[in-house]
Amino acid sequence: MRLLLISDAHGNPYALKAVLEAERYDEVLFLGDAVDYGPRPAEVIDMLRSAGARMVMGNHDNAVAFGVDCMCGEETHWVSVFFRANYTVKLVSPEQVAHLRSLPERVTLDLGPMGRALAVHGSPSSPLYGYLYPWLDDESSEEGAEEEREALGRA
Repeated sequence: MRLLLISDAHGNPYALKAVLEAERYDEVLFLGDAVDYGPRPAEVIDMLRSAGARMVMGNHDNAVAFGVDCMCGEETHWVSVFFRANYTVKLVSPEQVAHLRSLPERVTLDLGPMGRALAVHGSPSSPLYGYLYPWLDDESSEEGAEEEREALGRA
């Protein structure tokens, strides 16, 4: 089975469509952040649903679904807040918001003889907001991410 992993479309249906059309796959797993930043969040949600994608919730999906802060990086936080307030929430339907609310934070994949895998947007210990850095173990990455959020006043 060919599994296509995608994440962070951020309201850009053109990029999402290009990937879906360019790749051969049996199943799509979307690892979060269908919305925010981009101009067409509703189209991205619909495109993923039409493709039958299994989806996990990202921090921006969570922000739109529940009206909370996305707690993204300081450099892009203002852009996210601006787009969410002025575009995203105005362009997604109540049904699409309900769909975002229904997304799980974790999906466990059965890979047959290869075992199982956990799919999240962030990290295993913090599925929405965690960061995994290749030079740190998961515990150290989580501590660093928590310190960063506290420093930004968004813990």
